[in-house]
Amino acid sequence: MIIVCFHSGRAASQLYWEKLNMFRRIGCGLIALAMLGSGLNAPALAQDEEGGIAAIGSAFTYQGRLRQNGNIPPDGNIAFAFRLVDSGNVVIPGTPVLNQNLFVDGGLFTTTLDFGVSPFGGDRRFLRIAVAGTTLSPNPELTPAPYSMFSAAPWVTVGAEIFYNGNVGVGNTNPQNKLHVTDNGDALAIEGTDHVYMEFFPDGYAAGRKAWIGYGTPTSDNLTISNANADAHIIMSLPGTGGLGVDTGTPEAKLHVVNGTDSEPASGGFIISGFTNAANISIDNNEIMARDNGAVSTLFLNNDGGTVYTGANLQVNGRAQIGTTEATHKAIIEHTNNNTLRLIGPGATYGFDNAINLGDAEYVYIWEDTDDDMTLFCTDGGGPAGGGQFTLDADTIQWFASKPATVKLNDGTPVKMYAEESTEVLFNDHGRGQLQNGFAHIDLDAEFLQTVTISDEHPMSVFVQLEGDCNGVFVTNKTSTGFDVRELQNGRSDAPFTYRVIANRRLYEGLRMATTEEDKAANRRSREIMWPERVVPQTKPPTNDPQPTGPRARPGSAQPAAASATELTATGAK
Repeated sequence: MIIVCFHSGRAASQLYWEKLNMFRRIGCGLIALAMLGSGLNAPALAQDEEGGIAAIGSAFTYQGRLRQNGNIPPDGNIAFAFRLVDSGNVVIPGTPVLNQNLFVDGGLFTTTLDFGVSPFGGDRRFLRIAVAGTTLSPNPELTPAPYSMFSAAPWVTVGAEIFYNGNVGVGNTNPQNKLHVTDNGDALAIEGTDHVYMEFFPDGYAAGRKAWIGYGTPTSDNLTISNANADAHIIMSLPGTGGLGVDTGTPEAKLHVVNGTDSEPASGGFIISGFTNAANISIDNNEIMARDNGAVSTLFLNNDGGTVYTGANLQVNGRAQIGTTEATHKAIIEHTNNNTLRLIGPGATYGFDNAINLGDAEYVYIWEDTDDDMTLFCTDGGGPAGGGQFTLDADTIQWFASKPATVKLNDGTPVKMYAEESTEVLFNDHGRGQLQNGFAHIDLDAEFLQTVTISDEHPMSVFVQLEGDCNGVFVTNKTSTGFDVRELQNGRSDAPFTYRVIANRRLYEGLRMATTEEDKAANRRSREIMWPERVVPQTKPPTNDPQPTGPRARPGSAQPAAASATELTATGAK
């Protein structure tokens, strides 16, 4: 039978000091457990020769003496196996079997064992030893040693207070901060009875708290982040594509808010700017509402700033007032000059090809075509043209239907009276005359003569209607200013008559069943001579209207697209 003898204390150390030089730090059989604290998987700390902090690890020295049948066994190498067990002789899970081949001299042996720190959580631990395959009994208990007590030396205790000047690692062996916690999940918990918070003293404790995070008021369920410095801010940095989500774990913007309520005059909204008992703005997922203490209020868009651009549809369900506070109509635009309204279509350069639609479809609309002509379409058969269209440009008016005038009969029935069409551009004048002894001379109205051309190349036509008995009459001696009327067969009557004179319009002489281009050329010539102040310039004048830039501008165009810019100007005081 093999018996192991355990020695401890100073006397045993002196007894074997001369034979075995292995007791420089602890006595024979003294178990040294080096631990920083219960349950911490970290190396023990001790002071080095210079007074600094040095790790001494989790290993400890173990020594004993073997006896066989009361005698000291022979010297030599013997196989040992060490296991760590609890008070019930159950192996501590996760601990290794330490197999060692130790040299025994006079029954004495010594070794270094290392089961790590984690098995030593405060419960009793025992050592199971097997020598040459035979398990010894009883299991010696591992008890604290001076170095295990020294493991708490860096922590200074003053009364009920404890502090430490180094870095503390929880879950790691290389803390980089004063408190460095490494874990997956609930790494840190702060618990209070009715409220709990963290305080920050950037200028020192004596200067007072400058910020705090937590539940600062007893029984309050509101988590608060507060900066007590009146001149400072609370800043959140979200580099790259990061965002702050409110009620969403996948924010798609720098600030992403969901699960709000519909904005109402007295409540609601996803985001509120201002106090709800005064003027404020509420924003929900499709609305911006101006409110004032539970009632609706006026919403100002950039009232003291510049232009407001909208790149999509702009819908007004109430009244739209631009440049005025007048509210007599659904839409009112007021301006101090002729730059009141401008429509810009998708065409290049100046944005032609735009239209104003009247009604719920394209039945009646005003349209600017590629030639800068303005056309009024009436595709359902109604309208001022009696159905169809007419086009107006700088040089001509083109009618694509008959030109009627609508009048009422005595019973109120409306009827249409149609304009007479002609193959030439003609003016006519009417008058009255009377024969005297069978002769009359008619001088044409001087103002009428200024509007027509009467010459041998472009003679006038005269039609006479007798209103008395005579032999009949004929027209003779037509000049550029008048004509003579004579009775047939040298009659000498004094019969009255009426006449009608038709002559070519001045500057349109010779224009007969003209083409569109011929008509435009004649109109252009007429304006240049008769109306030089209204001649359309060859190039359009520049505009001072602000134009959008960047993505709002149509590529290749100096003007924005029709729906890319809308200017709203609000008036009145806030």
